[in-house]
Amino acid sequence: MKKLVKWSLLLMAAVMMYVGKAPEVCAMERVITLQAGDEGGEVSTIYNEWYTYGTETYFAVGDNGRFEANYNGDNWYGYGPMVTKQFTVTDSAVVQVDADGNYQVLASGTTDVTMTGYNAEGQQVFQAQYTFRVIGDVTAMTLEKSVVDVHLFQGGNSWWTYYEAEPIYVNLLNAPDFGYYTMSFESADAGVGVECSLDTEKKALVIKASGEGTTTLSVTINGKLFTLQIKAKKVGINKNSSVLAKKKTTSLKVKGYTGKVMWKSTNTKVVSVSSSGKIKAKKVGNAVVYASIGERKIGCAVSVVTPKMKKVINKAKKIAQTCTYSQPKRMSSKYYDCSSLVWKSYKKAGKNFGNKYYAPVSADIGKWCASHKKVIKGGCSEKNIDSMKLRPGDLLFKTGAKNGRYKGIYHVEMFVGYQCDGFNGDKPILGTLWAARAENYGGSGYMMARP
Repeated sequence: MKKLVKWSLLLMAAVMMYVGKAPEVCAMERVITLQAGDEGGEVSTIYNEWYTYGTETYFAVGDNGRFEANYNGDNWYGYGPMVTKQFTVTDSAVVQVDADGNYQVLASGTTDVTMTGYNAEGQQVFQAQYTFRVIGDVTAMTLEKSVVDVHLFQGGNSWWTYYEAEPIYVNLLNAPDFGYYTMSFESADAGVGVECSLDTEKKALVIKASGEGTTTLSVTINGKLFTLQIKAKKVGINKNSSVLAKKKTTSLKVKGYTGKVMWKSTNTKVVSVSSSGKIKAKKVGNAVVYASIGERKIGCAVSVVTPKMKKVINKAKKIAQTCTYSQPKRMSSKYYDCSSLVWKSYKKAGKNFGNKYYAPVSADIGKWCASHKKVIKGGCSEKNIDSMKLRPGDLLFKTGAKNGRYKGIYHVEMFVGYQCDGFNGDKPILGTLWAARAENYGGSGYMMARP
């Protein structure tokens, strides 16, 4: 009974060792049938589709078999049956062929085998060529790592944004030369959007991801299966917009990334930033403070204003968030319309647009700005936005209505800052923020003023 238990345990151990062993590519034995005029082996009889990729047929080290001629003893020469055969190989280090046509694949690479047949008189009656394309032996090949962290960054342009990642390279240890290879891959979670390719020079897998999540990537190279756990995470920042009064500070932090980052400011005269992401407002103006992570950047659009203008902006945002829109009740404390919002907010800075007691309509505010030479050249244009020429507190005037008022102005809105929506290369993608409207409100060519 003890012997039976002992042998059972040994058998179980052997089975477990076999199950845990990585699959290997077994040598294939196959016949290659040629006919006169062949080049590239297109007429060959292949018994295993695993080696077939597109229109080419690949071999592996250790494959063997024999050549046969598709020759019926009579051809267009009329010289009779083939009696002897001769084989020539361009690179015998890759494939060897004996006098009987038996071949053995020895190494990865490519070589041509030419089969020439002769009749009893020594005249050539047959010739065909076959090209061997031999994939590398990956039996000893392993992956440098089994878990890959992918960081997704927001990118795009002024009109639309998306998340993308820098390619991740996973080195292949003990890898052969990849003159020819077969490869396929599959992600367990299609929503993560993983792509995989092989860099034959670096001998590395190139991993890309476009969706957030965790998945298992199965990669088969030359018949051997490798698995990777992919962890794709969006890299963000705690704020992408900030309006500061002079000498005030705030701190930026990167989310979704724990490695080292380099903090920089596009205008150090306006905003400085420390190595830990603490920013300080120095001078009225605009800048983008960003963290560099490898080739990628993630940032925050920072505007510096006077303490008085900061109160104006805060008032406008508070009115829009806590009060109810109503033209009949526009001057009441719990109500507003577009022009009364601007008038009530700027009252904090001692400006009333020509009326101390009642808010003028938007057209009259625009007319006052023009008469006092407060109009901004270029208005609400992409150029002014990209160059950060606008400042929080600036006013946008919607023009063109046939209402008999100045320039047909029918609406006024307060600009309250920029936001950084990502980077297109080294160029920040800037969006606009407004007191009582959704982000990126406005429109190219509309009049803007700085009261």
